[in-house]
Formats: sequence, structure tokens, C-alpha cells
Amino acid sequence: MRVAVRGFAKDMLIFEEILDTAQYDLTNLARDHVQKMTAYPDHMIEVEFIDEPDNPYRFFRFGTDPSRMAIPLRLKR
Repeated sequence: MRVAVRGFAKDMLIFEEILDTAQYDLTNLARDHVQKMTAYPDHMIEVEFIDEPDNPYRFFRFGTDPSRMAIPLRLKR
């Protein structure tokens, strides 16, 4: 499966990686992406499932800045 992973902060694209998930250790990759974004108090990570044609399922977004999220949900600790 191909995915694009993007990190946004301060209304800017901080990083973007397009990858085939079969070629990566996703746990370590996710940890690296989250660590990059912790430098910013307001941030969002977007995962786009490139091969998914159905738009509601094509994107997964999470982070502390809901401004770019379609229907943000607040998670309780």
C-alpha cells in the first residue's frame, strides 16, 4: 500500500514522505514522524492512503492543531 505522510506546523509543510508500506518498519517510522512534530506546540500529521479512491477513507489526520482537519474529535486522556 502506498501512503503519503505529511507533517504541518505553523501553517507550513514541515515534511512529506511518499512510501510503500511493505518496505518500512511502520512503528519506527511513525515514532520518527511524531518526534519531528513535538518541537511544535500546534501540529498535525496527515496520512494519505494514495490508492484509496473513497475520499472519507483516504485521509487520516491527527495532532494538536485541528484547523486543517475535516471533522476533528477531541480525545480525553
